[in-house]
Amino acid sequence: MEKQKLISLVLGQGGATVLACVALWYISQLYVDQISIMMERCDSDRVMYQMHMEKLSSKLDDISKDVRVIKDGQTKDD
Repeated sequence: MEKQKLISLVLGQGGATVLACVALWYISQLYVDQISIMMERCDSDRVMYQMHMEKLSSKLDDISKDVRVIKDGQTKDD
C-alpha cells in the first residue's frame, strides 16, 4: 500500500470514524463507572431509609398503644 493512501485512510473519514468510536467507548466507560458508583450510593441510602421507616413505624405503634391506654382509662373513669 502506498504511503499517501495509508495517510489518507488514517486522516480521512475512516480514521475519523475509528477515532470517534474510540472516544465514544471511552466516554461510555466513564459514565458506566459513575452510574455504578451512584447505584451503590442509592442502595446504601435505601437501606438507611428502610431502617428509619421501621423505627418510625415502631414509634407510631408505641404512640398508638399509649393513646389507646389513655383513651381506655378515660372511658372507665366516666
